Amino acid sequence: MATYRSVVCSTVNQFLVDLAAFLVENGWAIDLDGTYSGSYRRLHFHKGAAHFDLYSSSSNRIYAHACLGYAAANAPGDQPGRDPISSASRFFTVYPGYNAHLISVAGALYIGALNTYGVPAWSFFIHDPGPDRFGNWNGGAGIVCGCTSGLCNSSMSNNNYATVYINNAWTPTGTTAAGSIIGLEPAADLAARHQPFFYNQTVMPIQILVGLRNASDASKYHPLFFLPGARRGNGGTIYDIGEILVIGGEDYKIIPNQTAAIGSTSYGDYLFKLGN
Repeated sequence: MATYRSVVCSTVNQFLVDLAAFLVENGWAIDLDGTYSGSYRRLHFHKGAAHFDLYSSSSNRIYAHACLGYAAANAPGDQPGRDPISSASRFFTVYPGYNAHLISVAGALYIGALNTYGVPAWSFFIHDPGPDRFGNWNGGAGIVCGCTSGLCNSSMSNNNYATVYINNAWTPTGTTAAGSIIGLEPAADLAARHQPFFYNQTVMPIQILVGLRNASDASKYHPLFFLPGARRGNGGTIYDIGEILVIGGEDYKIIPNQTAAIGSTSYGDYLFKLGN
């Protein structure tokens, strides 16, 4: 069972075929996988109560919706319990000839699709944030697509239409207004800049916090949960892309954050705890 795969994006439709195979390997159920709107392709998949509907509509663009069920007769943006995106606003770009990281962790799927500079734009599909949540609330399915500033940047909800299903409702998207979500881990912080630690070359995994803007004052944030299976760190010059780091007896795969190589002192790297 492959919990990580690097695929070459030959065409946008083939990418969805490869993604479907990866999902099945890692315990996701496929509700629909086939042609859509003539020459394009659609993929609807789920794990638990979290459903996601993806479809291609150009040579390199894939649109994405989050929902809570599957209705065969309905369009991607009109699935049961769909998130607030009603038009084709949330998408990620696949560049033919460039690779994409497919990453399975316990609770989520991560996709890092490389652009023409070899830099990944990140998407996540959360089906269960697990025990790393704050407060007493139910739900936790979530989505963000094509985040060129990484998974942790504070513009998460504003630029990438992220949403999380909390207490039987999706959070607002495409806005910094009250009730929307925000990434609370800075893009350039001391943790990223000063690893590996000088005295022993240690790389330390740091969790990525997602928060919720206050319902009455959007300038105040409430911690919500840590992104499942994803950490921040910095491999410096001692690791390469895709290496496995054993930290505290657990295996982490290291992937660049916002650059084409490991060890950026501005952005750092991501450490993924592979699983399903």
